[in-house]
Formats: sequence, structure tokens, C-alpha cells
Amino acid sequence: MNTTGWRCVAGVVAVAALFLGGCASGAASAPVVPASATPSTPADNGVAALEPAAIFDRAKAALTEAKTFRLKGFVTADGTVTGMDLEVRGSDVRGILTRNKTKVEMLTVGKNAYIRPDYAFWKASLGDASLAKASVAKVKGRWIQVSPTDKNFAGMLGVADVNKLLDGSGGWIKQYVTKVGANRALMVSQVDSRHSTLYVAVDGPAYPLRLQGPTEAAGSLTFSDFGAAFADLKAPPASTVINFNELLG
Repeated sequence: MNTTGWRCVAGVVAVAALFLGGCASGAASAPVVPASATPSTPADNGVAALEPAAIFDRAKAALTEAKTFRLKGFVTADGTVTGMDLEVRGSDVRGILTRNKTKVEMLTVGKNAYIRPDYAFWKASLGDASLAKASVAKVKGRWIQVSPTDKNFAGMLGVADVNKLLDGSGGWIKQYVTKVGANRALMVSQVDSRHSTLYVAVDGPAYPLRLQGPTEAAGSLTFSDFGAAFADLKAPPASTVINFNELLG
């Protein structure tokens, strides 16, 4: 098997570029806040009084203190929708990515990284049903260990990088307090035409609750399950792993 089909993996997701890329630079003008949306009392955690860059810093700090969280939603690029449901603990991540009816389980623990594609992914990547069947037969449901620094996999394995997801640089403005589910949240939006929006909790820890693309169709990611145990976020037994180089052989 050659590696050509695997090169598509690098483009599976590019969340930071979709939501945060192309930020306008310079000072942001003051937002027009609808009177009906203005909270009658100050936000309990003080987020509403901060500048946008500081709000992003608080959100990142809250995630760090929580230690774990779930990232779930989808992003759209060039008409292709990529869904994700990920458990995150620092740089350790476990979950599922879907794209064009294909599915890949991914797992990173410490310096080790693994993927477990389904048959549809093999077929789409290799472009040949017989090769896809042969790959599935050889893998036998095991995790495939890959290099996290390999450019063919880095885009997929780095999808939950908090520093990229919550990059507050560029032209962002505070808007107003609204609701995300049952939680009050402050909206912080991009100034430029992309106009992505981050919703940050104003009560309790300043958790990021949702990252919304410039349109509903562009995608939306939600943060939840802060501090969850995620007992399955651990390295798999050696008997359930096959090395990528061995697979190529």
C-alpha cells in the first residue's frame, strides 16, 4: 500500500482557519448593544468588563483549570462538512471525526497517536474497494499507531488545540449577554466579514460554551462536560495496536 491516499487526512479539519482565520487588525469600534439584551446586573465572574483578548485568556485558563472537556459540532470547508465529537484532556484527545459518510476514530495520549478508520474512509482514501477491503482485513479492528508530527496526520490530530481554537488576536469586539442553553454567555465577535462568535460563560468559571462560524452552515462547536473523568481516554493495550509502517508493509 502506498501513502498517497493518506494525504487527504491532513485536510480533514482546520478549525482555527475556518473560525478564526483572516481576523481584522487594529482597534475595534464599540458595538451597538440591544437594550433588551443588556444584563441588569454585572456578570458574576467579571468577564463582561474585560477586553476581548483578556476574555479569551480567561476562557483558556478556565479550560486548563477544568482539565477536561468535550468538543462537539461540525465545520464546513469547500462545501464539505466535518463532524466531531471529542474528549479532551490537555493534549490528550479521543473521539470521532466524520466526513462525507466516512468515520475515523482518533486517539492521542502523551507522545503517541492512533487512528481507527472505517471501511468507507479506506475506500474514499485509497479509491479502490479491493484495497479498502484488504486494509480492513489487515487492521482487524486495531488502532493504527501514527506519528503525531507526520504532516499527513497533524491536521486531524491537532483539531482540539485550545490555543488555536481560542485565539483572541485580531479584531474582536464584545457584544452582549445572551443564553447558550441554560447558561448566560457573553458574545465576542469578529469585526470583519467572517464574523465568527465566541460565547463565554459569565456565571461561575469563564468557560467557552460555543464557537459559532460566520453562518449557521459554516459550523458550530460546543464545549461541555468540563472536568469529566473520561476513563476511556488512555493508551490502548499493545495487542490492539498495529504500527502504520507495518500496515504499509
